[in-house]
Amino acid sequence: MAKADLHVHSIHSEHPSEWFLQRLGAGESYTDPEFIYESMKKKGMDFVTITDHNNIDGALILKEKYPDEIIIGDEATTYFPEDGCKVHILLYGLNENQFKEIQRIRSNIYDLRDYIKEQDIVYSVAHATYSVNGKLKYEHLEKLLLLFDVFEGLNGGRNTMHNNTWLGVLENLKEHHIEEMYKKHNIEPMSNTPWIKGLTGGSDDHSGLFLGETYTEAEASNITQFLEQIRHKNTAPSGRHNDYKAFVFMVYKVAYDYSCSKSSKFSQSLLSQINDLIFSSKALNWRNRLKMKAMSATDKNGNDVKLKAAFNELVDALHKEKDNPLDKKISVAYEKIADISDEFLRLLFESIQRDIGQGDVFKLIRNFTSSLSGLFLMLPFFSSIRHMFANRELLMKLKEDFNLNSTNNKKNILWFSDTIEDLNGVSVTVNRVRESATKTKRKVYLVGTVEKEQYWKNFINLPSIHNFDLPYYESLHIYVPSVLKSLEKISRFNPDMIIISTPGTIGLLGILSAKLLNIKCVGIYHTDFAKQIEEIKGDASLTMTTRTYTNWFYQLMDEVLVPTYAYMDLLEAQGLDRTKMKHFKRGVDTSLFYHHKNSREWIQKTYEIEEGFYFLYTGRVSFDKSLDVALNAFDELNVYHDNTYFFVVGDGPDLKILKQNFQHNKNIIFTGRKDRELLPMFYSAADLFVFPSKTDTFGMVVVEAQACGLPALVSDEGGPQETIKDGETGYILREVTVDYWKRRMLDFIQLCKENPEKIQQMTKRAVEGSQKNAGWDKLVDNISG
Repeated sequence: MAKADLHVHSIHSEHPSEWFLQRLGAGESYTDPEFIYESMKKKGMDFVTITDHNNIDGALILKEKYPDEIIIGDEATTYFPEDGCKVHILLYGLNENQFKEIQRIRSNIYDLRDYIKEQDIVYSVAHATYSVNGKLKYEHLEKLLLLFDVFEGLNGGRNTMHNNTWLGVLENLKEHHIEEMYKKHNIEPMSNTPWIKGLTGGSDDHSGLFLGETYTEAEASNITQFLEQIRHKNTAPSGRHNDYKAFVFMVYKVAYDYSCSKSSKFSQSLLSQINDLIFSSKALNWRNRLKMKAMSATDKNGNDVKLKAAFNELVDALHKEKDNPLDKKISVAYEKIADISDEFLRLLFESIQRDIGQGDVFKLIRNFTSSLSGLFLMLPFFSSIRHMFANRELLMKLKEDFNLNSTNNKKNILWFSDTIEDLNGVSVTVNRVRESATKTKRKVYLVGTVEKEQYWKNFINLPSIHNFDLPYYESLHIYVPSVLKSLEKISRFNPDMIIISTPGTIGLLGILSAKLLNIKCVGIYHTDFAKQIEEIKGDASLTMTTRTYTNWFYQLMDEVLVPTYAYMDLLEAQGLDRTKMKHFKRGVDTSLFYHHKNSREWIQKTYEIEEGFYFLYTGRVSFDKSLDVALNAFDELNVYHDNTYFFVVGDGPDLKILKQNFQHNKNIIFTGRKDRELLPMFYSAADLFVFPSKTDTFGMVVVEAQACGLPALVSDEGGPQETIKDGETGYILREVTVDYWKRRMLDFIQLCKENPEKIQQMTKRAVEGSQKNAGWDKLVDNISG
């Protein structure tokens, strides 16, 4: 089989399309034609072509030297005249007169196609799913399928998602597809069998790094036969796909070549020094090595020790890798650049914690400015990921229309959360979703950070560079993820959608990932942080700042899932677009949460208490839950009803102070945190669930209590009011004061004595109502499509 890399650029190509190279004033390629020829022959290519943009000078130079091995090539830029959508067509075996005529007519794709057909020129449509000037739509691909018969099935500059999707379309094209497209666009197809497409492959190399890595194979012993095989659609593409890391270094290689050809600011930059180590076959001398290491010096106060170490590791690692394959060097460089950017980011977060606490605004600004170097190191990779995953919706439609998805191919979803192992409703929800996805074999993966490595299925543990306690939530640790290392993990999963449960650092990474990968981003409004801060601190300024931030965060979402309609109204009043909101109905595991027999005897034996009336609260122990109101109410009523008990099951930032405040009352029992599997025993043993919180957006614990047949008292503010039916499964109380809650708790004690039939009915209806929320599997199934 003869081989040829049919998509290659040289120093003779036109201006670049990448913004970074345009900004530098660099050309599209600085690869010498002779270097291309020598590299191709070393890679085992039988024939060599150069396909510069609208230029054949490089190919002509080689043709004169190696006439039997060189194919004159051109990548012609053409346009759909109806809307200006730009397309690239690879042309082979041209003579100079044909090239001149193509230059004259190429502004109109229909004229160009007719000329190709008239002259019987060998061609291939380059990277058809890549929108060259941002105007590519589905209808353009349909028109291309009518206009042309040969396409690049494997482009070495595109990733597997683009290549495999388009290759799947070309291989699954049927006669009826062409008939439908012809009726729609009235374009005469290129041949009599336009549903059979020819396939080529090429590296699309601009830098000299990947020459001959992607190529076309055909049965041929000379150039004429090879071109005939392309013309008659008898070729096959083979070789490597690209990824975002290699793409960045390909662009920087062009910039590096530019800097070597001219004196430029880039040649003095850190990235240029890194490029010397990656791309140059010469080892750095001791003077240049010292110079590069000196570039790491940033802080006279001794705070840059780790930063210097990271720079030194980069220099030493690349020096050791200088004779290894390029892919290995790129991988090492990426890892070390990630370490350096992480160190800049870590220093920034440490500065925020320290300097805000000390009120040193000027030092904070100075440290923030210094950290921008770390951001600049990351930006090219951000741009590259977005570039590699562009036109995602177009690809998804192609997959759907051409049945490229298998029948059981559900959506691939990543679910981000800053809280994984903490005691709160968010942790419960995300872990139940993860467990259900594991059980039902759905591709829903929980994404977050835990300190101890966990080997949970359907869990992606992101590397962390820093952590801190969330103010006013000291039991909740916020982890700052390594951005570049996390993006590498996330992009590997190639998700179709991202769901975000929390607006912390992990949540922000989720938004960044969704924007870069061009996929749908869904936020879940689990927690009203502004309301909680208002309840805890009573600080109007801090409350407003928190509300402004959370509103901004959720405005970035394509869709926002809200647990209750009451909170939909509240968020709309705060400025969130109502059309983005959907009702988020969480499940409850009724195989666990149901009335357990003998629970009464169990709780009496465990806590050595007498028979009586048992109140119960479960969840996070915090003042923002208004738990102190319920406990004070109980403290007062307990004076007259000494056989009543109040169980507080859970942990939280205010557990210690509440235990101290009520240490005089032995009938208030703080159990601490309990395993989830034990909670149904508490729910089943209790007589009334007490949940006075005004800040909860849903109140998962109320639903769990109801599933166990336990009536509840809840506030008329927030989400829990929608989880019960007033007077049927519990009561909604119109105010949260000690006196009012004491009276309503006493009323319920009296109701139990005077009307046990009513209590039984409430218990029955509570269980029936919870059945509507039964099961997490349905939720996971709906989300995964």
